[in-house]
Amino acid sequence: VAPSWLMQRLVIAKQAADLHTSGLNQRILARYLQQHDYAAQVNTIARYYQQQMATMHQAIANHFPAGVAVTRPEGGMFLWATLAAQQSALQLFERSLAKGVAFVPGHPFYVGRRDSETLRLNFTNSSAAAIERGIAAIGQALREA
Repeated sequence: VAPSWLMQRLVIAKQAADLHTSGLNQRILARYLQQHDYAAQVNTIARYYQQQMATMHQAIANHFPAGVAVTRPEGGMFLWATLAAQQSALQLFERSLAKGVAFVPGHPFYVGRRDSETLRLNFTNSSAAAIERGIAAIGQALREA
């Protein structure tokens, strides 16, 4: 859904990216949207994500050391955390992996950086208990550093 002036540009960009969406896939999606309340589903997911985000924020408050800054997004699926200056997200990633927890180090989101003190945390696909365990493990890895 976009205004017509933007839609023309989006169509061109999409065609350049993948040439064309399968006609069958388009028909399946059209039928689904005709038969289901898409807006209600989006609202359900948004409420769930809000709860998951709050769970992760609380876990961070409980387990991360002082000095770690965390965003409070108005939408989306991720929190962005910034470690204290000069801390390596890649080293934290390795320590966290050893504890069975993964996150996305922030350096791929910057141009020309091999490491950074930032990380991206996803709160959408884990249970509240898994979020609590994962954030506790990352917090422990932070304290060990």
